[in-house]
Amino acid sequence: YDTQYRTTPEIHQRREHVRRETELIVSQCPAFPKETKVVVFGSSANGFGSPNSDVDMCLQLPAGFKLDDEEDKNGSVAMGKLVELFESRGVKNVDPSRLTARIPVIMFDYPMKVASEEAEMLIDCDLSMQNPLACLNTSLILNYSHLDVRTRVLASIIKRWAKSREINNPAQHTLSSYGYILMLLHFLTYHRATNEGIVMPIDEPVDPRKRAAPTPLLPNLQWMDPAWANSKDG
Repeated sequence: YDTQYRTTPEIHQRREHVRRETELIVSQCPAFPKETKVVVFGSSANGFGSPNSDVDMCLQLPAGFKLDDEEDKNGSVAMGKLVELFESRGVKNVDPSRLTARIPVIMFDYPMKVASEEAEMLIDCDLSMQNPLACLNTSLILNYSHLDVRTRVLASIIKRWAKSREINNPAQHTLSSYGYILMLLHFLTYHRATNEGIVMPIDEPVDPRKRAAPTPLLPNLQWMDPAWANSKDG
């Protein structure tokens, strides 16, 4: 885990640099307001990625903003205007083939000089139109990753196992890495450890407000009472 999956501060800095530079390019596109933000989501931001994870980003438009073209409902036309802008700024391998998807996406490689590398490093990136659900999911999964480092280690084992057996590619009708992470979290939040060290299923979801409820291997954050943090014995 430490050598192949742990993400170092240097990796985080590279990704933040890519995000900032992408946001700068977007701010120069007349199709979007200058207040448009670029947000990283997915494996690069949810705590379960690796140093080689793609940088998935999405545009976050200001509240209430509407695109000039009323027929451009999903923003694909506006996103298309970014393609030439990316190429003019030295971004490599800009691929607009997924602009016609339900959520339009531009794929590209961001070139970066790294002191330890002689050749220029290319960072795989995706930029999609607003994707608030993906951002919320990323935030939730990130919180799970912070609860117990063993969860991240176990996830890395499962992802490596799935990759070695070529069963982690939705294009080939198998689960994505994200799907395996969700299955792992479901297992951990619905199972408990006995005094004998045996893992047993929990018949019902654990409500943390009930003190007699069995303790799962991992707390179910979606069951947390919003008032828990302010309670006297919370």
